[in-house]
Amino acid sequence: MPSVLTKIRKRAIEIRKKHPGKKYQTALKEAGREYRTGKIGKVKKVGKAKKVGKAKSTYVPVKAEHCRRIGAVPGQSLSQSISTVKKQLKAELGWQLLNRDQARTKTAKRAYNEKIADIRRKLNALS
Repeated sequence: MPSVLTKIRKRAIEIRKKHPGKKYQTALKEAGREYRTGKIGKVKKVGKAKKVGKAKSTYVPVKAEHCRRIGAVPGQSLSQSISTVKKQLKAELGWQLLNRDQARTKTAKRAYNEKIADIRRKLNALS
């Protein structure tokens, strides 16, 4: 527990920081006046600690992945289904090639190479 004089001196230094033109003696007198009026030296009451509530977990439904089976396109013949799947795979292959060209690091390019090889395997299986 700091003594009265240390509290007053500390407050005088704060006053000098706010008003640099004031003399230290004037700031000290002002701080003493504040102490006598009761502005300095009071013990602040600490409020009750609030309980922290639990975070509510929200249910997020998992989307089913897009099916790539040949017979998955309704209302189309087998040859039409194969051609639509090929078009989709070619479009995806084009995007992956573009992403690989724009990648800046070797590790990123290698990751795209794996995806590209997988798509090419699927395309060759359909051909």
